[in-house]
Amino acid sequence: MSSIYIDSGKKVWIFSSYRWQGNPKALFLYMLANYQGTHDCWWLTDTLSEAEILKSKFKIKNILWSKSDSGKRKLELADVYVVENNREYYPSLLSDKTVVFNMWHGVGIKHIELGLEANAASDASKQITDSIFRKTVKNHSIYKNNTYLLVTSEMMEKHFLAELPVNPSNIVRGPYPRNIIYQSGYRTYEFNVAIKRNLQNYSELIFFAPTWRIRSGGSLFQQLLPNIPALLGVLESRNALLIVKMHPLFTEDYAYTAAKSLFRNNKNIVFWDDYYDIYEYLEKISIAIVDYSSIFYDLLAAGVKKFIRYIPDYDDYVENSDLVGNYLELTDGVVANDFQQLLDILDGDVPDVDKHEMLMTRFFAYQNVGVDSMIDLVDKAKVRYDKGRILCSFDLFDTLIRRTTIEPVSIFYAVQKRMRSSGRCFPDYILENWPDLRIRAERDVRDIKRKTIFERGNDLLEVTFDEIYQRIEDVTGLSRGDIDYVKSLEIDAELNSVEPIAEKIEFLFAQKNKGYDVIIISDMYLPIAVVRQMMVNADSRLGNIPLFLSSELGVQKSSGQLYKHVFFSARYQYDRWLHFGDNAIADGEAARKFGIEAFVHHKDGLVGIEKVLVEKLKEKFGHEAYQLAGKWHRYRESLRSRESSRHLEIEYYAYAYVGSALVPYVHWCLLDSIERGYETLYFISRDGELLKKIADEIIALSDLPIKTRYIYGSRSAWRVPSFIDKVDDEMFGPFGNFVGLNSFDDLVRASFLSEKELLGLFPEFSLFRGRTHLRGKTSEHIRSVLGQSVEYKKRLLEIAAERRTLVLDYLRQEIDFNESFAFVEFWGRGYTQDVFHRLLQAAAGGDVDNNFYYVRSYTNGNGGVKRHNFIVSDQNFSYFEPIFASVPYQSVREYSRNECGKILPVLNSKVDEFFSAFVKGTLDFVNDYLPIVCHDESLLRAIAALSYDYQLNCFSDQFICSVYGDLKYNEASFGDARKVAPELRLDDLKSVPDRASLTLLSNKLEISLSRSSQDVREFYDKNFQKNNWPKIFHKEVVPLYAVKDFSFYLRPASFPYLALALKDNAVFMDASFSQKTKRKDVVFKKNTVIVVIGLDWLRNGVPRLLTEYGYVTAHRDYVSSFGDNESREVLDIGPCRIRGYEYESAPGVKSLSDQRSSLARRKWRKFTRDPHQYFYDAKKPAVRVVRHLFDGGHFAGRFLTAVVHRCFG
Repeated sequence: MSSIYIDSGKKVWIFSSYRWQGNPKALFLYMLANYQGTHDCWWLTDTLSEAEILKSKFKIKNILWSKSDSGKRKLELADVYVVENNREYYPSLLSDKTVVFNMWHGVGIKHIELGLEANAASDASKQITDSIFRKTVKNHSIYKNNTYLLVTSEMMEKHFLAELPVNPSNIVRGPYPRNIIYQSGYRTYEFNVAIKRNLQNYSELIFFAPTWRIRSGGSLFQQLLPNIPALLGVLESRNALLIVKMHPLFTEDYAYTAAKSLFRNNKNIVFWDDYYDIYEYLEKISIAIVDYSSIFYDLLAAGVKKFIRYIPDYDDYVENSDLVGNYLELTDGVVANDFQQLLDILDGDVPDVDKHEMLMTRFFAYQNVGVDSMIDLVDKAKVRYDKGRILCSFDLFDTLIRRTTIEPVSIFYAVQKRMRSSGRCFPDYILENWPDLRIRAERDVRDIKRKTIFERGNDLLEVTFDEIYQRIEDVTGLSRGDIDYVKSLEIDAELNSVEPIAEKIEFLFAQKNKGYDVIIISDMYLPIAVVRQMMVNADSRLGNIPLFLSSELGVQKSSGQLYKHVFFSARYQYDRWLHFGDNAIADGEAARKFGIEAFVHHKDGLVGIEKVLVEKLKEKFGHEAYQLAGKWHRYRESLRSRESSRHLEIEYYAYAYVGSALVPYVHWCLLDSIERGYETLYFISRDGELLKKIADEIIALSDLPIKTRYIYGSRSAWRVPSFIDKVDDEMFGPFGNFVGLNSFDDLVRASFLSEKELLGLFPEFSLFRGRTHLRGKTSEHIRSVLGQSVEYKKRLLEIAAERRTLVLDYLRQEIDFNESFAFVEFWGRGYTQDVFHRLLQAAAGGDVDNNFYYVRSYTNGNGGVKRHNFIVSDQNFSYFEPIFASVPYQSVREYSRNECGKILPVLNSKVDEFFSAFVKGTLDFVNDYLPIVCHDESLLRAIAALSYDYQLNCFSDQFICSVYGDLKYNEASFGDARKVAPELRLDDLKSVPDRASLTLLSNKLEISLSRSSQDVREFYDKNFQKNNWPKIFHKEVVPLYAVKDFSFYLRPASFPYLALALKDNAVFMDASFSQKTKRKDVVFKKNTVIVVIGLDWLRNGVPRLLTEYGYVTAHRDYVSSFGDNESREVLDIGPCRIRGYEYESAPGVKSLSDQRSSLARRKWRKFTRDPHQYFYDAKKPAVRVVRHLFDGGHFAGRFLTAVVHRCFG
């Protein structure tokens, strides 16, 4: 396959420019004529049409389209790539070893490239500075390592080294070829053809070439030549021909295009067609009318002696251009300060210049260096491989620091809270609507900035803190004192709410420790002093990091102009610019369009109940709502280190859901009991186990003057012993002992009799053996039979008397009747309290107040029975009973006396995976909640009400479905606990015979259906009426966070971390893996080592691995720990650069591959894989015939194919 390339031994020089002109063109013509034996020289065009035009009109043979197969081959083989500027796009097929010979396009005294101003005013100047910014960031390593720069004098060398990113060792000293070669007779066109006139008919040729102005209002052409007929009169009197050549940026000037149309046939004026290169005939010019263009020096070098410096805007141009030298000293020729002076000068004799020798020394001192010597030097040049510097910039807010209250608007609610308590007389409409007013004021000022660019005389769009409040003052009429006061409140709120994002700050300093330069870039209206203080408050080390702030500079990241300001102010000198932030536009797209490798992580976001918390409470408790939501978010975020997503779900549910439901209630119980004068609160098992732990934590943190104790009891333990004279009818009611029975054994336990004794009284109950449940009509029948049995009731009273002794002794043992006390339950009908009241009075030996706390109870107290209800609601709080049933023991049914005479509950332990998490989560919640709520009863009630409403209605919530649904509970007094709301299977649902049997599958069908498959939900909806099932509103659960189990992902805890690519891994600039941010120039190939420098998380709790090239998946199907695969064959470390891809959206620095013949390798691989197909796909018919030698249809073909596979496959 080596025959694909025929190595002639010649040096391959590729020439390219944006037009068929300039120094590359001159040198190309020279070398084509004089170096054919030693050099293979080719001009490559960017478009096919340009290549065809050059070959047809100029008869140049060595012209190729850069994207043709031949052009690509030449690029891969290029030894030297010749240009005349710092290009924005370099062909990716060039080798890393290719020398780039930059011959530049002119000398002069104007600033160039890095010496220009970042915030130039005109659109044209912005295009130029944008281009400089973009191409330098993308190609800096090429400029510094591959590029050799031609300079023409010592002065120009100093100028270029100061303003171009070039290595001082890569300087070529010599003449501009276009100033030498054309004078030797090299031509590509006839001059008379270009001017469409016969030059011999004119006495002199005058040349006018005005340059582009950075600041130019209206038509430049009209300003310079306001009266063309008068000019033509002077030209006709001199028998002169005037060539007008406008700068490319002003060829669309409306007055210029109109003049071209109007005077195109006038004999004394020609509007130059840039299709032709004027430099080939500069020596024919008699008089040159110039201004500030570098063409003055080329004309001087070409031998022009007479110059008119037409500079009517001299003062303005010099003031705004900041020239590197004195214009009048470093140019020559008679000066015309206005159009009339120009006409007067042209009407007389134009003198020769006086400073020709001095100017040639200053600008062309190396003119005598031979072109051949210059070519020889470039042939011997070597590419440098200096490791370049790297710049790392970081967004500030939500990247390095963040607000404890998550959202920026939360600050305005904090201000509103303090305004309300300030004692100042703010108008009601301002006080009540402050957050909205503050938001609108900022939007108002931003809109004003966008729409007053002309009036303000600049296009700086960023707003400032003072401008926002000035607008509020102007519109509302608030006094200056009030405005200053509110401004101070907002600054205080910002300073007090800031917190570090520790892992990101450590990441920043890790980059700094690598030797990278680190800066912070932020779009923020706050004053720089305030922002600086926020940084220091978060982490004192940040105070030493350079900060570029939009409010200080007037430009924003979102427009790209803040990045550009950094670029020019730093005199950019980096091979790579990495940026890290959270905003897809400001930190992503705006940066990438300038070649910055911008990596975007996800910003913090609230989910589910956190969002609802803010929405429901912000009107009255805005600041506190955001504070709480921030705590909830941070807690959820802290659980990402858990072993599995299941652990995260359980712990977050315990904190946010159980905590918000129970903690405010317990808090209120404590506050209310203190106010009522209770000395001790008794928490009753099982509900009280968790509630007491919460109470003790609140008491300890707040130092509340109240005691708590825990007593074991239940309706099972107290109901029957309370029957002193008679059995309550409630024993047999719809909420009595014989409800929710699932088996015959449950019936026996509920009756308090032995099986033998029960069947002795009710032999017909033996029919219930083997039943799957005893619900519905069966339950009604059992309750009716038992309730009407005098003998059974008599026996119950006997059992009650037997059990009562231990119960009463236990109560006397545990309760101090000399104190004022109350009991804490969670919720109930109140019947258990009534039952307990009889026992309490018997234990006390007389009347005693029986005070119970409930979230809600159904019946009112009377006499000594008092019920203190927390909430007014029609909600059924039995929903929360499975949470209390998670305690690690079963409900207490009886007591026993030990050998010391102490009464103890009989505890039957059980295994439960949730209770310890519930304890930790609720206590963590107390610690976060209490400093925010303090003892504000209105706020704690609002939090509780919000939690109850959410949990009793949002049955498709991820955490409710996955955690609450898996809690185990039995609503009956007896029987085995089952999952509250398991995921339903279609076969189980199809086998349900009746409505009562449906309850055996789930206690909460809404939750079960939400977490079940689409098939199950559709089956239920289709059949519920036919089967007499309840109509259930349900919708599929949508995962909010940790949407896939953590076990699927690699989650390194320290960096750098080595991972191994198990498959080819695409690289993305955005953690969201947006397809438009997928890098097309980089991929981590299978079996390469990936150096992971960080770990970022999506809003939905999916991790991404961050590398210095972008994000890759953390999924274990694609990556694994390198330490787990040390014996595996490793192909490479780091990403594979994809050659042949022109990455015009510029996500990162362009790397020129060091593989010179990837096209050949691809063809070779194709040949060795399938030689028949390889020749079948050949373009040339003569080559295509060879496929028959490898045809598998005959022996010879199979044999030759086998030989290829064996030898090369």
